[in-house]
Amino acid sequence: MSVLGGGDAEVARRFGVPGRMLGWDQFAGFAYAVAPTSGAPVLPEVLGWLDCILVADADLALGQCVVSGQVVAAEGFGPGCALVRRAGGYSAVPSPGKGGFPAGGAV
Repeated sequence: MSVLGGGDAEVARRFGVPGRMLGWDQFAGFAYAVAPTSGAPVLPEVLGWLDCILVADADLALGQCVVSGQVVAAEGFGPGCALVRRAGGYSAVPSPGKGGFPAGGAV
């Protein structure tokens, strides 16, 4: 799972569109790496990423689902603001603390 930074709203829009192409084809023309355990795509130049193994999932109403995963690897999370979707738009949110994520390498 890629954690997008405050300046990544266009990336979020590309991958957050209902009815978009799914699977590996959605990454055509887009650079990505592969997470070490799950093999999931990891977007470059994001705030950080988590490599997870699926623990449980459940389908909800209106085509939504909830997925739970166990984190097996993580990287990045340098200083910056995370991008969150709220009230139909995107906002940059510093977390944790006032300056964004703490400086450093892997989590």
